[in-house]
Amino acid sequence: MALMVPESISSSASQGEQILYRILREKLPDDFLVWYKQVVESNYIDFLIIAPNFGLLIIQVITWYPSQVNGTDINKIKLFSSPEKNQKIELNNSPSYLDIPGRRTRKRSIKINEKEDTFSLWTNPYQELIDQLLVKLQKYQILTQLHEDNQQKLAFPCNYGLLFSNITAEQAQEKNIDKLLSPSQIIYRNELFYSQSISSEELVNRLIKTFTNTFTFSPLNNEQIDTIKAVIFPEIAIKLIPASLYSVPNNIKFKNESYVFKTLDHRQECIVRSIGDGHRIIYGVAGSGKTLILLSHAKLLVTLTTEYSRIVREVSNNHPAESRMQSVEPLLVTPYFINIHEYTFTYRQQLDLTGLIGRAMSVSYLPREGLAYEQLIDRFQELYQRFRDESGFIYMVYRTSVHLGEKQ
Repeated sequence: MALMVPESISSSASQGEQILYRILREKLPDDFLVWYKQVVESNYIDFLIIAPNFGLLIIQVITWYPSQVNGTDINKIKLFSSPEKNQKIELNNSPSYLDIPGRRTRKRSIKINEKEDTFSLWTNPYQELIDQLLVKLQKYQILTQLHEDNQQKLAFPCNYGLLFSNITAEQAQEKNIDKLLSPSQIIYRNELFYSQSISSEELVNRLIKTFTNTFTFSPLNNEQIDTIKAVIFPEIAIKLIPASLYSVPNNIKFKNESYVFKTLDHRQECIVRSIGDGHRIIYGVAGSGKTLILLSHAKLLVTLTTEYSRIVREVSNNHPAESRMQSVEPLLVTPYFINIHEYTFTYRQQLDLTGLIGRAMSVSYLPREGLAYEQLIDRFQELYQRFRDESGFIYMVYRTSVHLGEKQ
């Protein structure tokens, strides 16, 4: 049974995600690590898999229905925004409202232009993500390997695949979806449901076929896997230390000035990602990692707030209100005040999904209708699924700095 992060999946996840989560957890061997709903290089990924004899694989679950696909070109798919192919999108001419905790916000009604608003264009972002990971991972000598058959120069395969949970192979051929990637990189609905009855070995072999750049490599050891984890998920990194002869397999040349990361173990990481609101008592003997858990949780909280701010800035086209900051330099250099002291106050806000969306919609410069609004809500839902605790809450962290001085 694979080690999963998190250790359970929300009932609000799509059917395809729930089935794949269960298959990976129950069918993969014990040395497989699987992360669900995480952010990697500012991209939301559904599943990330690492194993010593396997490599690194990202699987993205695509939930479109055949009727949504209007056309396919190289690496691009034109989609109907509506699940029904010929269904028009209409808004009532009367004012409509969006429910926000504690208030009601008017949503202006507009006439939908079918040619512009009925369609959206999907461009495959995952090859670019893999390329970004390759650049980062190749900086660590213990993860590289010079081999004539290995174009990526890593000591292990690294690739991605797509799972179309609502489209069969036959339907994909009709829509030319099968032309997007190498056939082995795409899993369809019929294969997904068949996979529920296959053996562990058959599942691993099927996932290995997803790698388009295959070569013989030595199994990754614990220090190599920890370094991969730290590069992908910086919030669980503990420290960077010099590598030793035990950091690499025997057939890989070891160079001086090579480094490896120490990271939280699986159980510690699951605790960090599940800590909820309120006071918590962390038990453990001396040296068991209690402080590390709290520090990593603090980094995770900062990551959530940073991701939220990034989404808002991107969607608002870097609205000035999102980057405003008053300089305190005039106060520090003025001759009119002395004994100036800075006081910092931190506040943590508990939010469920409705509260998160309401928090965002309380500002005036974010979209409240149309495709841009729908995409914004999708991104907030992904953010919520990644950071939610077992009680269904996430926590935004705010910091206010106050400078006080005495009048001269």
